[in-house]
Parts: sequence; structure tokens; C-alpha cells
Amino acid sequence: MQRKSKVTIPGYVSGLDPAIEGLIFRFDNARRRAYSMEQKGIGRLTILKHLTREVGVPPRYVSTAYDMVKALPPHVTFGGRRAQQLRQQGKISHEEASTKP
Repeated sequence: MQRKSKVTIPGYVSGLDPAIEGLIFRFDNARRRAYSMEQKGIGRLTILKHLTREVGVPPRYVSTAYDMVKALPPHVTFGGRRAQQLRQQGKISHEEASTKP
């Protein structure tokens, strides 16, 4: 059986409608918050109800965001390479790393 590898290529799509950019931003926010709440042991239904109100995206988007983070390991740092390096050096906490842009 041959093992498939995944490759992630960072990129930027220019010229998007501001409404679409706002939706993408809110979806990413829902994903980060869902991960944080999942790590704190909060139940799925509570997360979905809370984030639907907090983030302002449709429930199916919040559900998709939750499903995306469900399989992530507990040491994921959102916020990019800089936040990850600061976290590894002990200069910021895990919670701070999750909120750094």
C-alpha cells in the first residue's frame, strides 16, 4: 500500500469581494474558537450554538469549522510561524499563541 503525502501551499487570492473576505475571516475565527473550546472540553452542541451567535456565520459553516478541527492534535498553534516560535520559546502562552495574528 502506497502512502500519500499532503502538501500545503500558502497563497493569497486577490480581488475578492469584501463580503467574501469577511465571510472567510469569520469562518477562520469560528475554526480557531472551535478548536479552543474543544480543548477546554466543551461539548459539540454547546460549541455550535455559541459560535453561531458569536461569529455570525450560518450553523452549517460552524459545523464544518468544528469538523475541521476535531481531528487536530492538541498542540496546534494558530497564528503562523512567528506565534509558533514564540510559543516554543515560552514567551507567550498557548492561549496567546491562538489569538496572535
